[in-house]
Amino acid sequence: MTTSARHDIVHTPLVRHTLPHNVDRKARAAGAEIGNVSRLAWERSLAHFEAPGEFPLPADPSCQERCFWEAGADLPSGVRRRRARDAAKLLRSSVAQRRAVLGNAADLDPRSTVSSIDQARGRPVPLALQFTFADLDEVAAAEVAGADPRRTAPTRRRGGPIASPRAAAPGGVAPIDRVKLVATSLRCVEDSLEPGRDEIVLGGFFATAGFDLTNGDLVTPPIVPSSGVFDVADLGKYRKQERRSLDNLVIENLFLGSLATERAVPLMPLATVFLGEKDLFGFGLKMEALSKGFQIAIIGPLIATYFVQAAVANLSMMGLFTTLSIVVQSAWIVGITAAVAGVLRLLGDELFNANQLSLLVDSPQFRFPDGDLIGETTTLTYRRLRAHYELDVHWELVLAD
Repeated sequence: MTTSARHDIVHTPLVRHTLPHNVDRKARAAGAEIGNVSRLAWERSLAHFEAPGEFPLPADPSCQERCFWEAGADLPSGVRRRRARDAAKLLRSSVAQRRAVLGNAADLDPRSTVSSIDQARGRPVPLALQFTFADLDEVAAAEVAGADPRRTAPTRRRGGPIASPRAAAPGGVAPIDRVKLVATSLRCVEDSLEPGRDEIVLGGFFATAGFDLTNGDLVTPPIVPSSGVFDVADLGKYRKQERRSLDNLVIENLFLGSLATERAVPLMPLATVFLGEKDLFGFGLKMEALSKGFQIAIIGPLIATYFVQAAVANLSMMGLFTTLSIVVQSAWIVGITAAVAGVLRLLGDELFNANQLSLLVDSPQFRFPDGDLIGETTTLTYRRLRAHYELDVHWELVLAD
């Protein structure tokens, strides 16, 4: 990683409760493993430009490497050549050297015709990262305790993995069919000290996962679109200590209409939000490049390997969907954050660090605590070199007509 940008993992605060420490630790460690596998896929796709015979693309036409390779083809030729040489150098280094960058993903074969994700799925999950029935029981106990009205609200802490609202009581309650991610204000804590004011733009991408209760897999839900790139928004020019209202800027509407059907599956929208400087057109292209490799259909099976399939029997017998989804979603956020941070520097140093916001929508009558349609405000921190910005955002629920 270069020193030109900080990649802080900042999540939506946990609304209902915090995960038990040992379970949260496992979820974060497994998420980092998943992120490193995605980072390896990116490096392999770049190295293929430098030495296609030495680093072949996997045979699977829908694998992450091929998606990243298509994205890499859109990079400026000079940037692509430099990054390709760096990637090939990394993958030719010793396992110990690669491990300093890629963690345990360094043990996977970068010259294989099998994708990095499929190689990782073929390896046993490390014992320290395996989720046991005792882990799930501990999370379930915390769920029950958190729902007890006699208890005080859990303490908010930095790094809580998800916003996990309560489902509203059924019967006569209008279902929701969309959630909106809304930005309310942006504050410049420190500007970049470059000549003139910082010209800040916002963009990113989203993906929506479904949770198939019949087999315990993460799936691409039957909604259109299930993933995509946010329109780039110009937030204006800023100097130190300047705060500006964004007039409830809608970053994206995420359609959840399938929740109202007979085959509804619980959904997990995830938004990856970036700030950048100046270059609107290039900024949008970079978001497009990043989004191509982080589709649910690609990464979902690897997440399921760590979290879902081993516990599906427990899920079906004990009705622990919400419990297990919380753990899966925690890893999803951490994994995407780690993977994006690993490739961010390759796409330009004018990008600030990434932030992820996720939501667990487990019923058509889903509501935030106390029946609210608007979630609590979350402040996302963005840093690059000296510059420091804070973006206030929240989720909103939109009822079906």
